[in-house]
Amino acid sequence: MINQEYENLVNLLKVFKNRPHHLAKYLSDNDAFSDSFLDKLNNNKLSNISEDDTPDSFVDINHMNEYFNSLIDGTNFEEKKSFEKVVIDINFKLNKCLKEERYEEAVNIRNYMEKNNIPRI
Repeated sequence: MINQEYENLVNLLKVFKNRPHHLAKYLSDNDAFSDSFLDKLNNNKLSNISEDDTPDSFVDINHMNEYFNSLIDGTNFEEKKSFEKVVIDINFKLNKCLKEERYEEAVNIRNYMEKNNIPRI
């Protein structure tokens, strides 16, 4: 069911492709945002951003997610992380997935680690 919801959301976003203001209003009018998400949107970093501030490319999907998360959680986005920081972060994500019994995601992280020679700590 979640995959269908995801696909439907992607289709909805495509329909609003060049109308970000309409999309935001539509989602807001239809209670698409939780209170906690709306609280995250209320920050100075996001209010002062422009389209030109977004990087042109990302290393991978995790790198892109980190950038977008940094916009709403107020953290600093680091363009390039040290290898040690990557090892710590990815091991943390793997442990979190295992603890929360999200095994498919954990397998993907493990495979990524093996492919990129990232050690398990």
